[in-house]
Amino acid sequence: MTIAFAVPRGRTAGNLAPPPPFEQRIVPPAAPGRGQIMVKFTILLKRKPSLTHDQFVEHHRNIHADLFMSVAVVKATVRRYVQQHALPVELPGMPPVKYDGVTELWFDDVEALERCFSDSEYLQRIRPDEESFLDLHGCDFIVSRENVVKA
Repeated sequence: MTIAFAVPRGRTAGNLAPPPPFEQRIVPPAAPGRGQIMVKFTILLKRKPSLTHDQFVEHHRNIHADLFMSVAVVKATVRRYVQQHALPVELPGMPPVKYDGVTELWFDDVEALERCFSDSEYLQRIRPDEESFLDLHGCDFIVSRENVVKA
């Protein structure tokens, strides 16, 4: 659970009547049972041009997810796995959507993320599947820690 609260500079949470300025303190999600902040790996997904968006979604949702979760290192290191797929929406004044979906993966730390994606079973079983439906060079990613503004 993420908790965000404002505490005046130089004051404690027990005395909440002081004057500004305030500083925002964010308590990000902790790794289960470890008390540390988790690392989030966000991948912006671009499908292979030979696939329709619906074919991409079908594969990502119904084939890739189960295959990915079947790998031992994934079971050991991934704490949360969320898929998102783009909707056919055009917004006034906004450029066209560049990506077909998003994958979000949470890990205890960067070392766990690196261990997952360098694992030989992952590279032998999952990477070929990714190459079958993703334009890997068209995908982008970021490794981060969340800063929840509103929960």
